[in-house]
Amino acid sequence: AGADGLMIEVHPEPQKALKDGSQSLKPETFEKLMRELEPIIFAIGRVPGWSKERELTKD
Repeated sequence: AGADGLMIEVHPEPQKALKDGSQSLKPETFEKLMRELEPIIFAIGRVPGWSKERELTKD
């Protein structure tokens, strides 16, 4: 058994989310997590759904 993906809820204001706000990540926390996971993704021979040139969030 294993996991082939992650399901992560992201909300700009988790406390105002209609559901599951307590387990939602703020966008900046999500971006940090994805950047921290990137070396692991490459190490196991996978390719992330984004490229290094593409920003995870847009201003």
